[in-house]
Amino acid sequence: MGKWKCILENLGMNLEFWKNRSVFVTGHTGFKGSWLSLWMSMLGAEVHGISISIPTDPSHFELLNLNIKNDIRLDIYNSKKIADIINKIKPDLVFLDIQMPDGNGFDVLKGVKYKEFEIVFITAYQEYAIQAIKFSALAYILKPIDVEELEDAVDKALTTLQKKKNEIQFNALANNIERGEKKKLVLKTQESVYVLELKEIIRCEADKNYTSFYLESGKRILVSK
Repeated sequence: MGKWKCILENLGMNLEFWKNRSVFVTGHTGFKGSWLSLWMSMLGAEVHGISISIPTDPSHFELLNLNIKNDIRLDIYNSKKIADIINKIKPDLVFLDIQMPDGNGFDVLKGVKYKEFEIVFITAYQEYAIQAIKFSALAYILKPIDVEELEDAVDKALTTLQKKKNEIQFNALANNIERGEKKKLVLKTQESVYVLELKEIIRCEADKNYTSFYLESGKRILVSK
């Protein structure tokens, strides 16, 4: 993995950004899905994969010896179950197929309550492209997959997610400037951005290049200087 990390860094991949980011992949044991899961894992993301079964013998998934965060085996064409899983894991990025026997990928999105993720469709059906745009999909990639298209989609996801983090910080600053608003503080870690009211912070402890913030809730947030 160390050799691959060096290769990805030389290609300009932002490994620090993807560290501990949550990525959801449908059909993760197939050729496309296992390759995608391997790539996102090497970038540092926590990959959650869902697949009905291992479709090939020998399996690409097993040959790659993938060790992902969550290896879920159930019917990948059950839109309700997929929506439930997305609501539970709260991913940052979702790779989703379109066609399902009981509906399609858009039915999954309609059934999802948690909306704070970016979506990339990977499918053999080109006729749904306009509908995908209406759902603000980052990309609509047709099979057979063009690797450059997939790389562009991941780069676009990085840019969009980073912009969201910056907007959270800006909005917190704007709230502090407005008269009468409760004072807030933005704490940025490798995994997330926290917007806190100052009264939530009990104390801070500094240790070399790190500061620990202890909250009323009992939570501890570690921030690098």
